Amino acid sequence: MKDSFDFMLDPDFVFRNRNVTKTTTYGFEGDLDLKINDKTKGFFNFSYTKGTYDKFPQNPVVEGNQLAYLAEKKLGLGIYFIWPNRVNHFVLCRYNDHRYGDAQNTIQNKMDAYITADWHGSIKLSDTMRITFNIDNIFNASYEEFPNQKQLGRFYLLGIEKEF
Repeated sequence: MKDSFDFMLDPDFVFRNRNVTKTTTYGFEGDLDLKINDKTKGFFNFSYTKGTYDKFPQNPVVEGNQLAYLAEKKLGLGIYFIWPNRVNHFVLCRYNDHRYGDAQNTIQNKMDAYITADWHGSIKLSDTMRITFNIDNIFNASYEEFPNQKQLGRFYLLGIEKEF
């Protein structure tokens, strides 16, 4: 890609939008769905994405570095449990590889790889209404999506969905 944008960490420690002369990104993604039986389905997905800063004359030190916020490897594994027309459950495990929060790939802005697990369920009350309940990050994993900004731990959500 020629003439892309990225937020670069300047010497005054402020991120500013900069034009990057050239970057390269390539990879592959795969997905496998599996019907286990009439009430159970599973899936597996994997992606690999390699991205680098190729040419940036304003700051050549970033050339060859991993693109900021890009996790090279991601993996998802999930299973659906479906009971006749009333109750559904979905369990999802996700893996995200390490990422850097800056083009310089500094240790201070490196975010470690992490694994999370979520559970989502619903109970059908009528043809147009259901109760939903989620537990995200079941095992209370500590991880960052932005440098030095810890994400919420275990998170509970209860709701009602109504179709009109």
